[in-house]
Amino acid sequence: MSQLSFDFYSFSTYKNFVILPENNLAYCYLMQFFANKTQNLFFMLFGAQKSGKKCLLNYCATLNNKAIFFIDDNLLENPWQLLPNQYYVLQDFNTLAEKNLFHLLNIANEKKVFLILLDTQEANFTLPDLVSRLKNIDKQFIFLPSKNSLKNILLNNLAEKQIILPTNIIDYLLKKIASYQDLYIVLRKLEFFYVENNKKISLTTIKRLI
Repeated sequence: MSQLSFDFYSFSTYKNFVILPENNLAYCYLMQFFANKTQNLFFMLFGAQKSGKKCLLNYCATLNNKAIFFIDDNLLENPWQLLPNQYYVLQDFNTLAEKNLFHLLNIANEKKVFLILLDTQEANFTLPDLVSRLKNIDKQFIFLPSKNSLKNILLNNLAEKQIILPTNIIDYLLKKIASYQDLYIVLRKLEFFYVENNKKISLTTIKRLI
């Protein structure tokens, strides 16, 4: 069992997380969930790759003084090791065998474990008991980003990483960014280049880089 950790290039550290129209509903629900006000043990959160699902979880958990833990292969094989009243996260739950997922949900329910299921989109499961169980679990979505939200995330990350870019470069980057995944790639390239080149960057360089 390991405490939840984050990719170095996640969109924002939880201390400076940006609440946007796309993630606001999920944020509001998670704040209630971690405060034990929903009366639910399970919750599903869907969002595109690099949409900040884990970062949002950590942000809300931290505000509520709660620890969250990944469910790893060992726990999947030995779900009886789950500890009551703890918060666990199962990533990419749609890839799990249906019987195994149903078994995990049963054990988690029996042990009164708080369980958050993450994936990019809903799946078409066929096991009747599993389908019935999932229908009774609350769910929220991190929606696809607007251009304005992508700009806010970009500016927030640049400020956090102390990367200073002129307006013409910001405008160019935004034309190249259409998704969370695009933004992740751009930020990663920018940070590597910015550090390795002594913080000197021009539009000509950006056009070669991005």
